Amino acid sequence: MNANLPPPDERHNSAASDPASPRADEEQFYKPAQLSPEEPRKIPMEQRVRLLLKDLFDSAFRRELPLQNETSFFILANVLDFYMTYLLLQNGGIEANPVANYFYDLGGFQGMLYFKLASVAFICILAQVIARRNMRYAQFVLIAGVAIVGFVVLYSARLLYGQLYL
Repeated sequence: MNANLPPPDERHNSAASDPASPRADEEQFYKPAQLSPEEPRKIPMEQRVRLLLKDLFDSAFRRELPLQNETSFFILANVLDFYMTYLLLQNGGIEANPVANYFYDLGGFQGMLYFKLASVAFICILAQVIARRNMRYAQFVLIAGVAIVGFVVLYSARLLYGQLYL
């Protein structure tokens, strides 16, 4: 055993007390405010609310979420798809997807937007449910969705170019 190292309890405490230590930052960053059962009575309500909001903000926005990048790309691809569809329909094109066309006939662009939002939300939630059991398969679902929708966006861009410039 190395005689220069302090016992494990002291090592843990010294890392937590040293602000330059990466472990201290990690503990501050990921752990919510720890209050003993007596402490909430001593802390004013305004400060308790501030601590609660800080903990909620930290847990919601400072941690990386599962499938965060894949989901972002999937949403971006679908936004581009909706925009390209909008441009095509404004320039005399038709909606080739019969389900989206039904919602377009039913409610115009707003109806199609609701359909698009619902389908994207469904796939994103489905991927998160799948990720609880098999992260790689959930990643595959989202990446395949990005590839398919990306192909549709490129095809739509080609059609739009043909309508406008040829």
